[in-house]
Amino acid sequence: MAKVLEELGKYHLERTEYAKSYAYFQECYEIRKRILRKASHEDVQKISCLLLYLHKNIEREIKLREQTETKSSLTGVRLM
Repeated sequence: MAKVLEELGKYHLERTEYAKSYAYFQECYEIRKRILRKASHEDVQKISCLLLYLHKNIEREIKLREQTETKSSLTGVRLM
């Protein structure tokens, strides 16, 4: 089940559907943590890395949106 959730998370991540991706990754993480009982287990670390990668993508998208908003607000300002 955890592997299916991981793959669904990757699918949505590729399509920049971050909320759906997060939900699948988080559920996968909880299952693996509960079953494997070791944060150092390879499968737990793998999903942790995917969650970190997702977080970095969200941060990058937020910065791009902020830059776009700033540029669009500046184009309306006339410099003398």
